[in-house]
Amino acid sequence: MLNEIIRSFQRFYPDVTFALQYFPLDDLYDTFYQSAYLGTGPSLLLGPAEWGVKLFDSGLINDLSPYVTADFLADIIPAALASAEYNGKLISLPLSQHGEVMFRNTSIIDTAPQTFEELSSLSHEATRAGIVGTYLERGAFFSAADLYGLGGKMMDEQGYPAFDNNYGLQWLNLLRDYDVAGAVTFNTNLDLNMFKRGRVGIIIDGTWNTTSLQAAIGAENLSIDAWPTYASGHMSGWVQADSVFLNANCQEGDRFAALAFMGYLLDPSVQKALAEVGYIPSVSTTQPRSTLIQQAMAAFADGVPYPITFDNNWLQLYWSELNKAIKSVLVDGVSPESALKAASKTLNSEIYSLSTTP
Repeated sequence: MLNEIIRSFQRFYPDVTFALQYFPLDDLYDTFYQSAYLGTGPSLLLGPAEWGVKLFDSGLINDLSPYVTADFLADIIPAALASAEYNGKLISLPLSQHGEVMFRNTSIIDTAPQTFEELSSLSHEATRAGIVGTYLERGAFFSAADLYGLGGKMMDEQGYPAFDNNYGLQWLNLLRDYDVAGAVTFNTNLDLNMFKRGRVGIIIDGTWNTTSLQAAIGAENLSIDAWPTYASGHMSGWVQADSVFLNANCQEGDRFAALAFMGYLLDPSVQKALAEVGYIPSVSTTQPRSTLIQQAMAAFADGVPYPITFDNNWLQLYWSELNKAIKSVLVDGVSPESALKAASKTLNSEIYSLSTTP
């Protein structure tokens, strides 16, 4: 598909030539970093948005702000665009998006729930003879985005915890109410495996599993729903982006062609072509043929930008401490206030240590 898009682009710019290089994802970052550090490397890099901060801080990718208009950015889904913004700069463009959504087996539950109460009611009606209405994941990686959907947040702009408040209590109440709705799992694939066997009506999982879920239960039986409302907000999920970056070493002669191609990649017609091979467009005006991709785009409109400004060590600390808080409240009977306070205290200490270590 990329080769087809390049050929289409060359009809507008016949003098532009391309040299494509592929590296496995595990090798791609280091390969680009080393070549860009030495003043070489490709004009454009296609990779996860999370790479952008380190590359930009190292001076290896360009700020795109001088080249991009507000009108162009207005059509990008906000959660995807947020993955490209860093310290007031635009360090990439989101080529596509993926993330957490609510999947529904329509042969078990034929109505999309609008509220959590409706989700619980539909789940109870569907639970019978080996069928479970809902099987929801409580693990922090899949549930922490709910903090934002409810009006709060997991961390502040400096990376310190921001959940020891009423929004954090609402979040724990939501996770407690998962028991009311149906079956619950905690950092396992039991929900995913049972859904694939046609035994579950609703789960929360990543769009990266869409193809395998279609194959397992039939494309005609799979739906992605909007996030149900809960209390004063709604449930939600992380939105991550696959991005395109401009090498800071790109020479002036190549820069125009590289920028033109970046813009072309986000043209709705090109985004629609990418959707044909399974990518979820980041441009809201794209009209993909796939109903599931349309539904994923709608769900991502209420999604939460995945944190890109903090390295994976920080995020692993959050998943670990929030998982401890969830378990202590819902398994060990610790008060929610105490659990949130303990998690916040530990994270403050650990993050201070990380941020002051050279």
